[in-house]
Amino acid sequence: MTDEETKLARELTAAKQWEWRDGMLAPHPDFRSFRVCLDVDCLSWTVEPNAGAYPDLSDPATKGVLLEMVREALKDPAYSPHTVAGRWFTRHASNAIECQSEGATLALVLLAAWGDDD
Repeated sequence: MTDEETKLARELTAAKQWEWRDGMLAPHPDFRSFRVCLDVDCLSWTVEPNAGAYPDLSDPATKGVLLEMVREALKDPAYSPHTVAGRWFTRHASNAIECQSEGATLALVLLAAWGDDD
């Protein structure tokens, strides 16, 4: 992950609306990562990340979960960011958002949507 993605991931977990969901990848302090599994019946690790953990915004499964979280927060089941020439773009309210990665774009939209709820 880039420094920008790490910063945004930490901001996500600091938000009161944050919740870990099955399938997310969380970097571990010893540089090994683990997949989140909150359902005892799933065939993966059964762990919930502890304090200080954050989602890996470069992981495809984590991005899929974040996309669903954004759609829920915006109440828009068709929401999707788009890419042009390697840059990611979207809009939230009247604000244009542009990032170098899909994960960062989703994190920014989610943080903005949650900020609207305050």
